[in-house]
Amino acid sequence: MINPIHTYPSVNQSSNSESTASSKKQSQMFKNILDEVAGHSGETVSKSLTQPLGEISSPMNIRIQEPAKSFHIQTQTEELLAKLELYSSQLENSEVSLREMGSFLEDIYTNAQDLLQETKNMEGENEGEAALMDIACQCAITAQSEYIKFQRGDYL
Repeated sequence: MINPIHTYPSVNQSSNSESTASSKKQSQMFKNILDEVAGHSGETVSKSLTQPLGEISSPMNIRIQEPAKSFHIQTQTEELLAKLELYSSQLENSEVSLREMGSFLEDIYTNAQDLLQETKNMEGENEGEAALMDIACQCAITAQSEYIKFQRGDYL
């Protein structure tokens, strides 16, 4: 028995050679059009694309600034206020022991001292932040007075 595939030439073989010739012709046409559009009639486009780019200068003088000290004080104040709110809720909760509240209040007291020191260091630097400094000082003083009240036993 003879295999008919080997005896007759394949239809795909003749179409493959035609498609290869067609793709080469299309490739050459595309290259010609691309060269005309790019303005490179004699040389190829890929040679012109390999040239290095020059440095691009910035039209503006941009400086990276450090965050303002007032932002740091604002964050410390917000953290201290959040801790004072948590302390207030612990006072209302009878399941929280005095020992737990005492260690938490020590942390609050330390944060209040740090905040007061930061505001003292900022005095006179930025007059526009006076309201923030007042709020930070009041918050720190409130935290310190709560610490003193707890140590005295006012909440027993």
